[in-house]
Amino acid sequence: MTGFSDDGLHSENKDCRNGGWHVNGHLVNHHYVREEHSVLVNHGLAAAVSDSQYDASMMAAVGSCRPETKNARNEAEIKKAQEAVNAWTALDVHRWYDADLESHWWYPFVDGWAHTGGKDVYEGTRLTDEDGKSNYIDRVQAQYERFKQPAEFLKGWTTERILQLNLGLRHASCGDARCSDGFIHFKPRGSLPLIPNGKGPVHNVIGDKVNSNKHLSRADKRQMLTTALANYTSSVGNTTIAFEWKHPRRAMGATLRPLATLFAVMAEIHPFPDANSRTRNFVLQAEVTRLGGHPLLIVDFGWRVYSLESQAEVELFILRGWCAWKSALDDGVSPYTVLDFKSPDHDRGKINPNSKVAEDLSVSFYDEKADVCIPSSGHSRGSNLYLPSDS
Repeated sequence: MTGFSDDGLHSENKDCRNGGWHVNGHLVNHHYVREEHSVLVNHGLAAAVSDSQYDASMMAAVGSCRPETKNARNEAEIKKAQEAVNAWTALDVHRWYDADLESHWWYPFVDGWAHTGGKDVYEGTRLTDEDGKSNYIDRVQAQYERFKQPAEFLKGWTTERILQLNLGLRHASCGDARCSDGFIHFKPRGSLPLIPNGKGPVHNVIGDKVNSNKHLSRADKRQMLTTALANYTSSVGNTTIAFEWKHPRRAMGATLRPLATLFAVMAEIHPFPDANSRTRNFVLQAEVTRLGGHPLLIVDFGWRVYSLESQAEVELFILRGWCAWKSALDDGVSPYTVLDFKSPDHDRGKINPNSKVAEDLSVSFYDEKADVCIPSSGHSRGSNLYLPSDS
C-alpha cells in the first residue's frame, strides 16, 4: 500500500498503533486509503494493483485494527499540487494571438528586461554550462518540465534538494550531493564593486557574516542555507495565497515577507559557484505557485536585489513581478516587450540600459497605495483568475 512520505515520494508506512492504520502519522480509514491509492495511480505516482492484491496487502498491514475517521489530508494535498501545476503551466498551455503561437513558459525564468530578446537571449553569453556549452534555457526548461508533475510541489525544500537544482541549472557533474564543488566560499557583498557596501535588505536576519571582509567557508554556506530554509518553513507554516484576489499584497498575505526574506537571504549567502540567481529565482517561482499563487515576471532577478535596502523593498519587487505575470496572461505577451532591446553585454551581472529602463517600467505595473495591478493599455482579453466583484 502506498502513501506520501514527507519528501513527496510514495512509500509504505504500515503501523497499527492506537487502533488505526497510520500513513505519515495520520490515521486513515481502510476504504479511504483505497481511494487515495486510486488518486495516486491516476497521477502516475503509484503502481496499479488489483482489488484482491490490495485487500491482501491491506490485511497484512492492518490486521485487526479497527477503521478510523476518514482523513482527506493526502487527497487535499494532491488536489493542491495539481492546481499548482495548472498555474505553473498557464503561460505554456494558453495560445496567444501571436501569429506563430509561440509558448511563453520561459518568461518567469528570464529577466524581464531581456524579454524582448526572446527565450534564447542569453545564448552566447557567459551564462553557459560548466562544459562550456551555451544551454541556459535548455537547462532551465529541464527543471521547468519536472515541475509539471504534482509530486514536485509536494516536496519540501531542503539544502540537498536546492543543491541538486543548482547542479542541474549549471549542468555540473557531481555524483554525491556533498561533492566539493557543491558550495563556494566566495560572497558578493564586500567583494564586487557592482554591489553596494551597505548592509542590504536582510541584515537583521542574516547577521554580520556576509558584511565582513572575509569570505565564508563552504560549511558556513551550507549551514546558513539550512537555517534560512528552516526559518522560511517555520514562518510560512500552513499559510496559503488567495489566488483569486486582484489585490496582490492582500492575496499573498502572510506568505509575502517569508518569500521576500528567503529570496534576499539566498542572494546574500550566494552558496554556489554559479547559477545562484537562477536557483533562487526558480525556488521563488515554485514556492509562490505551490502556496496557491502563480509565477512572477521579475524585472531583474540577478544583481538588483543587492541594491534594495529593506525587506519592504524586496516585497514591492515581488508584487510588481506578480502584476507583470498577470499582464502577460491578459495580453498574451510580456509587458516588458514594449521596450527597445539592446543586446546584453555578455554578462547579466553588468549594469546595462535594459535593466534600468525595464525597472522604471515595472513601477507602472502595480499601484502600491491601492494594492491593485494596473492594466496595460493593450489588453486583448481578460483572465478569469481574479474575482471582478472583489474590491
